[in-house]
Amino acid sequence: MEAGILSVGKELLMGYTLDTNSHWLAGELTSLGFELQRITVVDDVLDEIAQVLSDYLGRGFSLVVTTGGLGPTPDDMTLTAVAKACGRDLVLNDTALEMVERTYARLYIEGKIKRDGLFEERRKMAMLPEGAIPLSNPVGAAPGSWLELEDAVVLSLPGVPAELKGIFEEGARERLLRLVGDRGGRVVLTAEVPSGIEDESVLCRITRKVMEEVEGVYLKTLPTGFHRNTNISVRITAFGETEELAEQRMEGAKEALKRKLEG
Repeated sequence: MEAGILSVGKELLMGYTLDTNSHWLAGELTSLGFELQRITVVDDVLDEIAQVLSDYLGRGFSLVVTTGGLGPTPDDMTLTAVAKACGRDLVLNDTALEMVERTYARLYIEGKIKRDGLFEERRKMAMLPEGAIPLSNPVGAAPGSWLELEDAVVLSLPGVPAELKGIFEEGARERLLRLVGDRGGRVVLTAEVPSGIEDESVLCRITRKVMEEVEGVYLKTLPTGFHRNTNISVRITAFGETEELAEQRMEGAKEALKRKLEG
């Protein structure tokens, strides 16, 4: 199952904010069995967001994850772009509105904000593409969005890392596991093996031969620079439709790597 990540935010492009969200999501999606094909960063521009989304869906990605642009400000327009790219109307979602209202009521009671109630900017966070399911935000105010299309899912998460992870863990992970189960994902195993070789230019010849010999594995050298007694490690990633197949490929890669290193 192929997937793409779309990170939205001018602050990412200006170097003000490091895109740690994509890094974290890439690891999580890979471990769940998705094949991540693209990570794109775009400005807070409606047509640009929609264009990348349309491109991802046109490539046949089973999952598109957007990060950022779900808040109350005028430049938070990710869900408007999702609706546009998917041919849906942007509508007020009653469940999302209740989530937003409960959050601000709690914050008001706790004395963390001075103004209670819903007004335009807060109601904006409950505007979702028609048919989307709101995902509760345990950390912030803006709900996430889970939109199922005929052949794909668009998952929209906030840009604040703690909010993104909170929604992912509490509302999205279980749904993604079901999606992988229904549409046939893959098992991914990883291991790091010391090579005893100090020169990446020599080691890469060996790793290439292992990948040619063993199906369904990817080997990456992990250089640390030139030092005395350097011992470069190799990260082995094995893929399989089942855990048994992934384990077989992992063992095959380890054996082949050991044999070639000894040779």
